[in-house]
Amino acid sequence: MVRLRKSLAGVRIDYRKVDELSEICRLLIEANQLKTSMRQLYPDYKGVAERMHRFPGPEIKPAVYIRAFSMPSLLKEMRSGIQVITREDIRWQLCSIKSIALLPNTLLFEEAAKQGAGECIMVRDGLITEATHSNVMAVKKGAMHTHPIRLYTFRHY
Repeated sequence: MVRLRKSLAGVRIDYRKVDELSEICRLLIEANQLKTSMRQLYPDYKGVAERMHRFPGPEIKPAVYIRAFSMPSLLKEMRSGIQVITREDIRWQLCSIKSIALLPNTLLFEEAAKQGAGECIMVRDGLITEATHSNVMAVKKGAMHTHPIRLYTFRHY
């Protein structure tokens, strides 16, 4: 929920019901009978407005769509590991392509799949940021390490 709040603030969506989402997600898991299987909840926040290259204004109320679905178990892969590749983190650098924000992740994951890898780990300035659709964690001397949480500061207009 902390990451969700930061993401909403980052794209300047004023959604004040974040605390209610945990219960909504629990109900979705129950309604879709996903209690005992691997599952994913994918929230999407939008408002309905005319297409334009600026924010529509505070009168636009965000709409929330959450999709709940089963996922195959990844316990075997989690225990044994998977083959990965590394590439430069190119997100936000493909501004000449008009598409969705996940396009760089998709392009890099496709490259990994073509090389027989199950994931592509992204690197920026010599540091691992994350993978195309996974977080990256490592255990070193009994302690788990991952990329530090990015603390963004957003200017309000």
